[in-house]
Amino acid sequence: MNLSVRAKVFLTLLVASLLAVVGTAAFVRWSVERGLMELLDARESERVDAIADRLLSLRAEDKSWDRLRGDKRLWIAVLFGHDERVPRGRLGPGRQHLPPWMRRSLEEPGDWPPVQALEHLKTRERPIPLELRLMLLDESGALIYGRESLLPGARRIPLVLDGSPVGTLALTPGPPLADLPELQFQARQGGRLWVIAAGMVLIAAMLAYPLSRRLVRPVRAFQQTAQRLAGGDYEARVQVQGGDEIARLGRDINALAAALGRNEQARRRWVADISHELRTPIALLRAELEAIQDGVRPLDRTAVDALHGDVLRLGRLVDDLYELSMTDLGALSYR
Repeated sequence: MNLSVRAKVFLTLLVASLLAVVGTAAFVRWSVERGLMELLDARESERVDAIADRLLSLRAEDKSWDRLRGDKRLWIAVLFGHDERVPRGRLGPGRQHLPPWMRRSLEEPGDWPPVQALEHLKTRERPIPLELRLMLLDESGALIYGRESLLPGARRIPLVLDGSPVGTLALTPGPPLADLPELQFQARQGGRLWVIAAGMVLIAAMLAYPLSRRLVRPVRAFQQTAQRLAGGDYEARVQVQGGDEIARLGRDINALAAALGRNEQARRRWVADISHELRTPIALLRAELEAIQDGVRPLDRTAVDALHGDVLRLGRLVDDLYELSMTDLGALSYR
């Protein structure tokens, strides 16, 4: 496929812009996604640490887990942390801040997490929050809140009070990253990022087209000048501006045109000089032959030698003309 220089320059600029934009967009998306995941992990760790601190404060106050074991409201208060000081026997002033589905599960009997809450989240296709993924075990490993079926895949966080283990928090695996609202938001932003990237590529193409035309314009001028030189117009010149490689090429073309012009002038002078030189031996040869014909000069040895000398000079001039014709044919041999 034969492409013009302009098309090649345009495609080069477009591909370079495309690679730069796509690479930048991909890196930004990867960086934002990674940073968001690290932020979510850090937030989850902070929340787990805060819940562990509240549990340890409760254990230090009660010296056992008995009060927490029999009070589901207190367990929920510890998880959701509506009050820095866990109240005795009731949820406290933060109850109104609980989600409705969580408030309805306060009186629900059975294991933790509440079945009603899990069904509600599943119906709404919402991820299970951190508070419902936490389970509590006492120092002997017995469950206080949780389910035995969930323990094998849970991450265990020891609770240590004054150097002695007093229990364990078990955290079940979280929802897939794609289900997290934060990452769903990030995915939507990623889609917008690709739209912006496509717009940037379009703008780059719009800028690359006139730029390629501007870059190729001197090349077209060089082509036209070369065609004029090939046609014998040695006065043709290109306009040169700047000091880059294209400008230096333009100066070289002008220097070549000047050299061709000088050679053409020299060739014309040479032809004129040879034409002038041919007249002399031809005139002498003609005069001597006419003198012999008229009987003015006898046809003797001297006359023959004179005629022979004139013929030799004429032969040398003819040889010079032959060499000159070879220069036009490109077959001149230099000695």
